[in-house]
Amino acid sequence: MKRNICHLLIAAVLVWLAAPGPARATDPAEDQPFLLSMPDLSSPRATIAALRTNTDNALEDLLSHGLTWNPRPAVLRMIATFDIGSLPSPRQTMAAVTAAAELAFVIEKLPPGRLAGAPGLAEVRRAHIGQWRVPGTPIVITEIASGPRAGDFVFSRGTEAMAGRLYQAMKQEIGQGAGYLTPVDVWSYSPGPLIPRSLIRALPHPLLRPVLGQAVWQWIGLALLALISVAAMIRTARWGIRHDGHETRVARRYGQVLAPVAICAISAVTLILSFYGLKIWGGTLEFLITLVNLVFYVSITWLAVAGIRRAQDGMIASFGVLRSSIDGQLINVVGTLVSIAIVLFAMFFIADFVGIPLGPLLAGLGIGGLAVALAVRPTLENLIGGLTLFADRPVHVGDYCQIGEEMGAVEEIGLRTTKIRRVDDVLVTIPNAEMAQIRITNAARRRKFLFNPTLGFRYETTAQQLKEIEAGILEMLARHPRVLDDGVRAHLAGFGDFSVNLEIFAYLDVKRVADFAEVREELNFLILEIVKAAGASFAFPSQTNYLAHDTLPGGDGVVGDKG
Repeated sequence: MKRNICHLLIAAVLVWLAAPGPARATDPAEDQPFLLSMPDLSSPRATIAALRTNTDNALEDLLSHGLTWNPRPAVLRMIATFDIGSLPSPRQTMAAVTAAAELAFVIEKLPPGRLAGAPGLAEVRRAHIGQWRVPGTPIVITEIASGPRAGDFVFSRGTEAMAGRLYQAMKQEIGQGAGYLTPVDVWSYSPGPLIPRSLIRALPHPLLRPVLGQAVWQWIGLALLALISVAAMIRTARWGIRHDGHETRVARRYGQVLAPVAICAISAVTLILSFYGLKIWGGTLEFLITLVNLVFYVSITWLAVAGIRRAQDGMIASFGVLRSSIDGQLINVVGTLVSIAIVLFAMFFIADFVGIPLGPLLAGLGIGGLAVALAVRPTLENLIGGLTLFADRPVHVGDYCQIGEEMGAVEEIGLRTTKIRRVDDVLVTIPNAEMAQIRITNAARRRKFLFNPTLGFRYETTAQQLKEIEAGILEMLARHPRVLDDGVRAHLAGFGDFSVNLEIFAYLDVKRVADFAEVREELNFLILEIVKAAGASFAFPSQTNYLAHDTLPGGDGVVGDKG
């Protein structure tokens, strides 16, 4: 049921967005391309006339179509009375539309005598006039000296900057009351084509009053729209993180890929509704565009990092490697480094976008980076050591090794440290910088195990028995399936303090310690049977004491115990 309601709401919004705006009868000449129908700006008088004439057409066009992303010719002809170039940028257009409409209202309300002295083309050529000020006002019209618009008279940049204050001063001069709305106010505080104007006109009058450049109802609508958008973004981000956290299958972990895309879509819809619905404009719209761009950049960064993570998981799954293995660890480390690089690049890009100068920032990072590098030198050494381990691969996860004085199974190889689990189940963490410099004995890399016991027999054992035992052991080793043929031998090694030693030398075809222990036990039992069959026995530490009567030199006395 909820899903059906959501589908109906989405369909209604799409129909609303696709609905055509109100039609109006237009003069075909007004839709001519701007560059083919630029106004006459050959003199200050012509510029004033162009502003007054084109402002009426532009405001009518704006009330019908709104301030589109690509300004229509009527709007461009109005703002051409300012020095904005041949084709202004969207931000220049928003500022120029406001200034032109406000300045046109001021000029319209000036006493006719102040504009009567505006020089025409003939006076400009005769007196070589390059600038003219409206008497008693700061309104200045100046000639463009160079560029593609050289020779055009336009309102100066100072006049454009003061247009808002001149407009408010003129409204106070007129004194029509707090409820008086000029044509500029009607356009500024009326809704865009997505909201019916009759609905806004029916609002209480206090909601139509301007506050900080926007009507009260526009601020309320913007606050509600921002609240809904932020809530939707937070909810979408939580869904993406929660979905991937609960999903174990790589192909189904798409939450953190779809979430940033959905957040970008929400931001775009918010901007469209603000512009074409609430008709937020001016500085507020510029600030909103900046916020939406920041959301876009952050979302794209998140999408890139999430894509790298999914690529890591896909590679590990497709190659069939364990995440804890050295190959899996290497894939994770490379992905982490690439993600860090993307985040750093995005941070610099966003800093440049918001206007933070990168030169001092990079210089500060260079000096600070040197200090940080000295402070984190051990960490950097461990990182480099970790990369060395990944490149050389002296050990793998699960290998039984002796690293320095520690012996155990490798449990994890990280970017900074390596962890081994000793036989007594104690976890030992070794920095990778130390790992890269000390001797590593990897027992798991052996191709075979050496079986090399030394058997000690009593001195009472005869040579025949020793030869029988030696022959029996060699025959037993030759028949055993886990004993390799190369280098099998058993021979009399020498004579010890209390035993005659027989040394056995053989290689076993096993690679794991547990398998070696099992085969060694089996061989030892067989040796016991061979020794028993030969009638011999093993020696053990013993000592024989001999008692004798010694005769003193030159006498018959016997040294003995007098007690």
